[in-house]
Amino acid sequence: MRMQANRAYRAAFALPRRLEGARHCTRLILAVLMFCGLSSGGLRAAVVAWGDNGAGETNVPPDLGDVVSVAKGGAFCLALRRDGTVVGWGDNSQGQTNVPAGLTNAVAIAAGREHALAILSDGNLVAWGDDVFGECDVPAGLSNVCALAAGDGHSLALRSDGTVVAWGDNSFGQTNIPAGLTNVSAIAVGPGGNFCLALIAEGAPFITAQPVSRTVYSGYPVQFRAAATGAWPPTYQ
Repeated sequence: MRMQANRAYRAAFALPRRLEGARHCTRLILAVLMFCGLSSGGLRAAVVAWGDNGAGETNVPPDLGDVVSVAKGGAFCLALRRDGTVVGWGDNSQGQTNVPAGLTNAVAIAAGREHALAILSDGNLVAWGDDVFGECDVPAGLSNVCALAAGDGHSLALRSDGTVVAWGDNSFGQTNIPAGLTNVSAIAVGPGGNFCLALIAEGAPFITAQPVSRTVYSGYPVQFRAAATGAWPPTYQ
């Protein structure tokens, strides 16, 4: 069933051979049939979903708030809240919306066809849901993860040193990381979930616009902005 579904929409979402301006990309997002996004207003954000609702994937929980990022899977959604907790809804046939108990320190999330991933504040990973191909079997010793992506039956992790680690289904070679692949700044899994993308960065990150110094009275909110360029992720001092 998975293979038939993949073939059915693979052609409709074929990527161009050359992506102009790719060096300016900071995130790669690929979605099919159902969409989930954030509607921002000031410091508040609400989740809005539309499209196919066969498994309740667009039925956003009514009390969901303080969300900082979202992810969509095959027929389910995930939302990461500011306090580090994760909320899931939609298809739960493989336990993909059963967020592990006690998960309160997540900083990033990803959703595959029927499994989910989260980066913890210490750079480690947690995975749950379908594990028929070992897509939830996080490699021992994997740490310092700064970005992740999930496919049909495999998972990708980008480490802070610019290298990529993959595990799970390899029937199409999707976990065979190209030899010598380094200095990666972003990763993604393509429509159908059986191929991968990596964005290669050039040069070390550096600040191009220093934040302006400001003095304020205690208790008053203040915002500082800085512009940076170079390879992601930057290091902080």
